[in-house]
Amino acid sequence: MTHDVIVLGAGPAGVNAALAAAEPGLKVVLFDQQAQAGGQVWRAPLPGLHMPPSPELAAGDALRARLGGTAVDCRFGRTIWSVGGHFRVDAVGPAGNDSAQAPRLVAATGAHERIVPFPGWTLPGVIGLAAATVLLKSQAVLPGRRVVIAGCGPLLAAVAAGILKGGGSIAAIVDLAGPGDWLRRLPALATQPRLLARGAGWALKIGAARIPV
Repeated sequence: MTHDVIVLGAGPAGVNAALAAAEPGLKVVLFDQQAQAGGQVWRAPLPGLHMPPSPELAAGDALRARLGGTAVDCRFGRTIWSVGGHFRVDAVGPAGNDSAQAPRLVAATGAHERIVPFPGWTLPGVIGLAAATVLLKSQAVLPGRRVVIAGCGPLLAAVAAGILKGGGSIAAIVDLAGPGDWLRRLPALATQPRLLARGAGWALKIGAARIPV
């Protein structure tokens, strides 16, 4: 089948790019490694797993419903191993090799966390923040009953809020960024009031639980 656009990544950016391209009638193929659209931020729970309502789950479900109502060729469960000349994409999936080619390609593959190695970082029970969000969002599994959360950025508060919501306990949050770093970024944060409000909600939960930061 001939496509007009290939989109790599079915997170919010990739899905919206696919929807925008499909709206005027372009033939779009969408690749993603996961079994459903949503990406990391709106990750879908495992099939048959009941998850408590949340804004993230509702937003993800709405995005997946919009995508399902289009003619976008969704190829989930695919791992891209080559992007060649003339935008030929080769992938491997549940049925083996898969490929597509189009005159236009949109790369919306998201970001990967950067883990700084430290003594003991490979021991059992030590996992990355992104891995913790996968457990919480897709499987409703706590990364531990009592944990220390360390790192930098808003994902610290997001993971902490998820653990508290799931009934876990947090011994401490270790943030590499200081109060001054957050204050300097307030003007940028103010341009996204919804995200700022969500972050404030996480901070209130952390404060109410009296977690040392």
